[in-house]
Amino acid sequence: MKITSRFHGFSFILGFAFGLLLWLLVYLLQPYSVDKVLAGVEPVFFASTESHLLARVDSGATTSSLSAQDIEIVSQDGLDWVYFSISIKGLQQEQPAIDWVRLRQPLVRYAEIRQANNANPVRRPVVLLWVQIQGQWMELEFTLTDRSHLSYPVLLGRNLLENGWLLDVSRPFSNDFQIPRQSALDRH
Repeated sequence: MKITSRFHGFSFILGFAFGLLLWLLVYLLQPYSVDKVLAGVEPVFFASTESHLLARVDSGATTSSLSAQDIEIVSQDGLDWVYFSISIKGLQQEQPAIDWVRLRQPLVRYAEIRQANNANPVRRPVVLLWVQIQGQWMELEFTLTDRSHLSYPVLLGRNLLENGWLLDVSRPFSNDFQIPRQSALDRH
């Protein structure tokens, strides 16, 4: 009788281990389903301007970047502030009455950007901005630089991808180019 109970206990453990292994294999082999999948190009809503701009997703860039003009760093009340202008000509359903908006944001830090065409790193100011991507609000760091010579005014880097977003390189453009009419005040 002792032999039978030992065998029965062993088969229970073996069966449990096999079931756990089978569950793990099914879990790992199922297609990855996640709501946070980016295409190569995504519309981004900026709360500070209440406008949408097209962004290229670049997994090689450490920090996201925003095209800005007239960038000035000013010290006031012991804080460094960044004054900059951005174009709001983008994906708005109605063209805005003005083309540029002047913004003021606290300076978060400076980023050293290495470019393939320049041996020396370039120092850029970094600001935090509220953005909405695919209906999800987040505060994201952006370096400021003149990107007017490039196709897209916004570049989304790894600082976005590291927040649980995936990049589907088989989709060059977002499936959903519908621009929601949502005020920045509705984000919370």
